[in-house]
Amino acid sequence: MATKEKTVKFTSVVKGQKSGVVKKWMTSVTNERRWQEVWDEHTATQTPKPALPKVDFKKHMIIVVFAGDKDSRGFSVSVADIEESPTGIMVTYKNTDASGKGTTQAFHFVKVKASKKSVNFIEDIWRAKR
Repeated sequence: MATKEKTVKFTSVVKGQKSGVVKKWMTSVTNERRWQEVWDEHTATQTPKPALPKVDFKKHMIIVVFAGDKDSRGFSVSVADIEESPTGIMVTYKNTDASGKGTTQAFHFVKVKASKKSVNFIEDIWRAKR
């Protein structure tokens, strides 16, 4: 029997190309303490530091994709799709490289309805090539 997956609506919280996170890293955040830790690492190189976006973790969770250090000024990362099945949540993200000289640390933070299910990530290499 096939598992039934449903598309999960998400809202972009913040997206950009400069982060204090220099490694490729994907994570979900389900509580205030962890949210502060992830945000502090993300904003470590920014002055002044942007305020921590408010999140009601009783209703929502944050999903984050960091692309890590890339030798391209035009590099970006985007959450493309989120699907939920009875066993977990699958986040599909895509990387885009418009090239250019410089270094980026692209990132995308999105907010979704809170869940206790495991969150997994997959890169959509087909969309990335378009």
